[in-house]
Amino acid sequence: MEVENNASDTWADNLALSDCDPRTNIMTSSRFWTTFRKATCRGTFAAVLLTGLGVFVALDMPRLHADEPAASLSKHEHWVTGLVFTPDSSRLVTVGGGSLRYRPGDVLVWDVVSGKRVASLSGHGSHVWAVAMQKKAARGATSDYSGRIIVWDFVTGKAVKQLDHFQAWVACLAYGPDDRQLAAGGQDGTVAVWETNAYDKPRVIKVGDSPVSALAFLPDGKLLVASLDKTLKLVDPASGKVVSTWKDTGDVIWTIAVAPGNKYVATGGVDRSIRIYRPDGTHVASVPGHRDWVRSLQFSPDGKELASASHDQRVRLWNVDRVAAEGAALAASSQKVVSLVKARDAAVEALDTAEKTANAAQDKQKVAEKIAAWKEAVAKQQQAAEALKKDPKKAELKKAADAAKSAAGKLAGEIDAKIKSLQGDKKLSETLTALKKKGLEEVQKQAEAWKKEAESAENARVAAQRKLDDAEAALKKAKEALKAQVDALAVDLPVFESSVWAVAYSPDGKWLATGTHRIGKEFPTDTVRIWRRSDRKSMFTLKKAKAE
Repeated sequence: MEVENNASDTWADNLALSDCDPRTNIMTSSRFWTTFRKATCRGTFAAVLLTGLGVFVALDMPRLHADEPAASLSKHEHWVTGLVFTPDSSRLVTVGGGSLRYRPGDVLVWDVVSGKRVASLSGHGSHVWAVAMQKKAARGATSDYSGRIIVWDFVTGKAVKQLDHFQAWVACLAYGPDDRQLAAGGQDGTVAVWETNAYDKPRVIKVGDSPVSALAFLPDGKLLVASLDKTLKLVDPASGKVVSTWKDTGDVIWTIAVAPGNKYVATGGVDRSIRIYRPDGTHVASVPGHRDWVRSLQFSPDGKELASASHDQRVRLWNVDRVAAEGAALAASSQKVVSLVKARDAAVEALDTAEKTANAAQDKQKVAEKIAAWKEAVAKQQQAAEALKKDPKKAELKKAADAAKSAAGKLAGEIDAKIKSLQGDKKLSETLTALKKKGLEEVQKQAEAWKKEAESAENARVAAQRKLDDAEAALKKAKEALKAQVDALAVDLPVFESSVWAVAYSPDGKWLATGTHRIGKEFPTDTVRIWRRSDRKSMFTLKKAKAE
């Protein structure tokens, strides 16, 4: 295992491990299993914040001291899919890579104050997806696309143990509340749990048939496990039994966060919502807070704030108690939107029916009018033929007879073609065929009746369109009201230029880090940015990478 040391002194000597909460670290590591973004097929990724494409970000609450960061940044070119702070908050570990399978994955250690990379740990042969840090020990674990898990000593930068239980993608890791257990989720629907005193053969728990997408320990040692089957299950690691299945989980869950003090549990995923629960599984609130999948969640160390990261290129900071207090109101507003969506959909269906009815009535009217015109043309043809018969040498009569015959023939062909096109409606086709055999007066009478029917159907179509317009206006208003209600509960970081994959608070609460996904070569790639949390201003000057 290789270690790159770029610090002026030995960074490991200054690493005082004391107060890192492992439960929050997992929330940044759950894997988006089924769909990759546009750049995935290229095999290269990077990270940058706020200018956007592929980096991690950090935010500081207090004012800066004179010895804090200089305006220079280390180059960081790859996709960041997971990150976690060391217990003393002085270092940030980021994981990711430049290729899913064919290049070694990244495990990089950064100095939070200077923004410089102080170590690069090698050992993963494929993209590294998840990272978790122990709470009191100077150790953490990383997992990659091939299924390899490596336990690191972040004091020495050495690999302590390599765990090769899984043979494919491990998307999520979590340390237990007392650091005595490490859990990892597999694609085979199992969770492997190792005792950290030796990391011997793991206890394997079957939780389902779908890949495990996220997991997190509760303070009592029980384990919340999310799968691609859209379930969220509470598992007892000791017995391996599923204790309960939580309800109202929405769609596939990508991330789980547990608040300090065990006050709340948050989940996020495919349905773009953030769901808040109590530790007993009681649903507290659902917040439709993003426009795309929610990829990562983490509570602040004091439990008052929840950070959410999404593929909609946003990071939002939520007032947790206000979200909980607004749970019923949010549910009512959301239900109103759902009801109005149904009303809009019903109006769309009603308009579709009205349009079909109006079109059918107009078709009948037009065919009847055409049959009447044809019968009139046939009568003219007969009259012209009679006149020509009396005076066969008169050119004008022959021309009139030929024209009448042509007009009647053309109308007959159009009528037959229309009737043929309506053969799917057997009753209408038979009615029109029978109408051809009736006299002109009866045909005209039928055409007039169908004209009134078409006018009535058109009026119904206009009314249906008006009802749809009203339904869409009401839905738009309700959505805007819900959005305003939701937006009032969050503070947004400036919009990113790429999908945000990971977010993490430092244990001391001073920093917030985010990891993003670079797209293309035209965006800056050489940044590790640090932001003040108080005013959300960058502490560093962004450098644009040179063309690759």
